[in-house]
Amino acid sequence: MALKQFPATGIIAAYNKESTCNLSTEELTNMVQELDISLRIPYEMYYVGHPYQDIANTLKLPEVLVKHHILDARKELKLKIESRYIGVSASSFS
Repeated sequence: MALKQFPATGIIAAYNKESTCNLSTEELTNMVQELDISLRIPYEMYYVGHPYQDIANTLKLPEVLVKHHILDARKELKLKIESRYIGVSASSFS
């Protein structure tokens, strides 16, 4: 699945080979807010441009753990988008 943002409209298109859907910035923000705090904070910091090392220093975590949390957050968001908007069951992923 890939995401393409259209800034003027606040719409993010999530698409794969089978289907396409439109996801508003507000909906994506809500999904991010639903993440566990241990994933959400590093993900949000990285999203706004903080480098891994700065995030690790701020949160007093090893850099490798910060990278792992960000990757897990991205995976969880992808599953949420696919299950809510593309009709793919999260249980179908291994």
